Amino acid sequence: MTKRKLCALLVVLGGFWFLSANVFASDVPDDPIYFVANNRWMGLFAHNDEYAEFSFPRDNEVKLQDAYHISLRQGLGMIVTFADKKEFGEGANLLGDHARWELNYWRSHADRVDTVTRDDLSGTRQDLRITEMRLHKNSGERMTVYIIGLTSKDGVFVLSISPGDQDTGALVKEIARSFTLVPRRLSPEELAGLAKAAKSGAIPQAAAQ
Repeated sequence: MTKRKLCALLVVLGGFWFLSANVFASDVPDDPIYFVANNRWMGLFAHNDEYAEFSFPRDNEVKLQDAYHISLRQGLGMIVTFADKKEFGEGANLLGDHARWELNYWRSHADRVDTVTRDDLSGTRQDLRITEMRLHKNSGERMTVYIIGLTSKDGVFVLSISPGDQDTGALVKEIARSFTLVPRRLSPEELAGLAKAAKSGAIPQAAAQ
């Protein structure tokens, strides 16, 4: 079994989706992990010497399907990924280069793609970009994808929410507001502390903003 498959073996520990101590006691999982804080789902996604934090509502409609796929409500999902800058260019504008890379991908899956940068949802943040992509098929089918990109040293952490509608913008804005980069390595000791804190309901400040 590969390390990646082992890292996907999650157990629920006091509301915290965490690796079994028998798997990798001295390593941080490659996959996103989740716990509950302030009645919201919190996500941590580590990559090398940095990790991203984000949160989303915790209610009866939200279902964690696996570490990378979340059902926010019926008919609306979120995919969590990391795009290495080696895949789309290492220029000065990582978020812009990533958005163009995503556009090229979606153009191969639709007959026409319209894009708009949603500054009204991202605000004045320079480390984050929200791109709305409207996919059109010649058959008349349409789908809207919201791509939230968070810049990092090695690339872009990405939350993709679809299929969007006129009511999705507020949720996208809410999730984007929580999407932040922590510029240090996520340690096994910190994960163990979070698991313990989640069980007691006292989440450290670094993980609950």
